[in-house]
Amino acid sequence: MQFISTHDPKVTTDTFKAAFLAGGAPGGGVFLPESPPTLPMAFINNLPGMTLGEIAYGVASSVLAEELSADSIKKLVDSTFIPDIPLVDVSGTTYRLELFHGPTRTHKDFGARFIAGLIRLYMQKEDIKVTMATSVSESTAVSVASAFADMPSVDNLLVFNHGALNDVLLRKLKDISPHVHTVELLCDRKRCDSLIRELVCSESPDGCGYLTTANAMNPAVLLVRVIFFFQAYARLLQTRLEYGHTGDSVLGSGLVFVIPDSNPAMATAAQLALQMGLPIKRTIIMPEQKIARYGRYLEDGEIGVAIATFPTRTPAVGTLPSQGIRISATLPALKKFVLSAVCNKASAL
Repeated sequence: MQFISTHDPKVTTDTFKAAFLAGGAPGGGVFLPESPPTLPMAFINNLPGMTLGEIAYGVASSVLAEELSADSIKKLVDSTFIPDIPLVDVSGTTYRLELFHGPTRTHKDFGARFIAGLIRLYMQKEDIKVTMATSVSESTAVSVASAFADMPSVDNLLVFNHGALNDVLLRKLKDISPHVHTVELLCDRKRCDSLIRELVCSESPDGCGYLTTANAMNPAVLLVRVIFFFQAYARLLQTRLEYGHTGDSVLGSGLVFVIPDSNPAMATAAQLALQMGLPIKRTIIMPEQKIARYGRYLEDGEIGVAIATFPTRTPAVGTLPSQGIRISATLPALKKFVLSAVCNKASAL
């Protein structure tokens, strides 16, 4: 399967593995399938009777089957999609897919665990070096550290914006995974995200091996989010059928997904799910704080499903500034930190 860059369609790679381990495309783009696979109609029709694991296996296999065995894909999804992702009935025509039931109570658990599982599979097949660099909030940091807790061979760099890291959180992360590397950039979150994108999409520093990320620009994260939409559709049909809806009334006049505006990668995943065969009528992107009242934006007969990436339930763990490493918000400084971390000399900076 060929993947193309969103910034330059001439920039391509021929395998999911290459797109995944690259993290992003040169120049700051995201690698997306040139022609997303279309899932068989039999699979779509059978979704209401499938478990989350079966749905995840079917969707993931459509992308990964050329590169990984069926057994490897099953192990990957079984280790990622636990516990279940429930769909909650809000009003009979509006529903909420709750993504915050994972180990650290954030939707980011699933992407982080999927990435960790993929890296583990690739390392089992060949001797490769992988370095992770991820722009993180508190909840992202905890989910990524937890996912890689038993993988000391992966250098896991958690990069915070100024003021986002404190000593209590630092100790918590070290308790979860002693081999994580944390750093605070002297900039805001937007600049932090931008620098990680620049870092991942540039040539990897010597000694880092593959330099990738757990941020949403990684195609593995997008694949996980595509699975969310198939799960929502499956549970919606299952619920509506149990309520006695049949035929054309099962989905009313159409299925509408409502996505927080803080999560543009989720909108990209919705478009991919549509291209893969999911019957989505339209997608609404709206402010997160207004989603609880999204029913007023539905047209007559539409069935709405909100993708609930909130509330983030990782508790606040402190307010005192961290005594950890701080560096200037420049790409050379970040690359220097990456090299130092890989060489286990971060404390010398």
